[in-house]
Amino acid sequence: MQGNYANIEINWKKLLNGWVKCNSDGAVMSARHKAACSGVIRDESGAWISGVARSVGYCSVLMAEHSSTCLGQRFSTYIYMEADSTIAVFLITKGCPPSHPCASIVSLTNRLKMRSWQVYRQANQVADWIAN
Repeated sequence: MQGNYANIEINWKKLLNGWVKCNSDGAVMSARHKAACSGVIRDESGAWISGVARSVGYCSVLMAEHSSTCLGQRFSTYIYMEADSTIAVFLITKGCPPSHPCASIVSLTNRLKMRSWQVYRQANQVADWIAN
């Protein structure tokens, strides 16, 4: 029996003037549980502004994903954030219980969102490649 599926084409969408896009991702090496995160910042036309990759020590992949969402904070007031983790985006957009292990970093991200950030889940090939 075949399952239902849909092909979804994902491509660059032009942003409003003054906005930047941050594609972010986190990854954990399964053998050593060492985590890293990355972010790629591009302007409204898709031109490269900056990229960041860093180790975040030993943590869960969800914590690494959330660490990556803060990488764009120094670039612009208007950030269109894309992440590929459904759970990370859910915690940012729908709320995170105070007892959750990622509560403090989600709280930081939500404070940054007050600066006119928009957070979305989408495929993230560039940041995914850098984080890994």
